[in-house]
Amino acid sequence: MPYVEDITETLISTLTHTGGLRAHQLAGHAANLEFWVGEVKHAFDVIDGYGERFKKLQDAERIANPVVDLFRPSKLLRPGISDHELKELRRRLIDSVSLVLSRCYKEGLVSEIELDKYGERLDLDNRELKRKKGS
Repeated sequence: MPYVEDITETLISTLTHTGGLRAHQLAGHAANLEFWVGEVKHAFDVIDGYGERFKKLQDAERIANPVVDLFRPSKLLRPGISDHELKELRRRLIDSVSLVLSRCYKEGLVSEIELDKYGERLDLDNRELKRKKGS
């Protein structure tokens, strides 16, 4: 499993579980939201930077292993994950972190100002996060 998928799937699972906890259990995780938002931001950076990092990897392989035999050229490493899969991972990560942030707001564990700060850091639609408070 590619690193990007490995860290993102684990984070999605953790956040989805956290978003479903009882309010008193969620409160403990809300106290650490800065950490979890940082983890999500890191995962977004890993997802969004995958293509550029992979291109650098292929370029380095080309330089380190030039084609010597034109009839049997070396095969370059292929991506371990498709663009579609990366987009889907990102979407699922947005859903899971939105669940946690919305629940924390709904339960009164974070203020509107804190929710705005987290939403802006992750480039999320804060109106959507707040709308879920009434759900």
